[in-house]
Amino acid sequence: APFARSVPRTWSAAKSTATCERAADYAQLAAQPPTTVLAVSNLGSPILLRTAHRVLAGPYHRNVAGNLLTLDALMGTTAQARTVIRDNGIGLVAICRDNAETPLLTEAAPASFLAALTRGEVPDWLEKLPQGAGEPLDIYRVRPQP
Repeated sequence: APFARSVPRTWSAAKSTATCERAADYAQLAAQPPTTVLAVSNLGSPILLRTAHRVLAGPYHRNVAGNLLTLDALMGTTAQARTVIRDNGIGLVAICRDNAETPLLTEAAPASFLAALTRGEVPDWLEKLPQGAGEPLDIYRVRPQP
């Protein structure tokens, strides 16, 4: 795996599997009008299972195009992410900070769109939805472009 050497030393399998795996973790996302969600591939299956949304990426070896688009958006610059989001009709961005894939990608690309979101640096074309206590999923609505 290309990122295997960059697995954070603090990574914990127990921590990553305990977060963003419960049905309740997706309640707020499921309450949003159906759209396409940009999220790491690990979240693709639970989003499909627990919501009416579509995703670009999932942990499926035959989904090369969607997985590469997701990596381009999340590991690229904010401008690159905006282009992928606009060109693919994405309405929501969802991140789970403690899912193993998130720190893996942010450590590999510390100047990326995903890393910026995890630091709380939200571009003006995204709106962070209110998050309840104990809700591990950060959800951002893509603002319509004029």
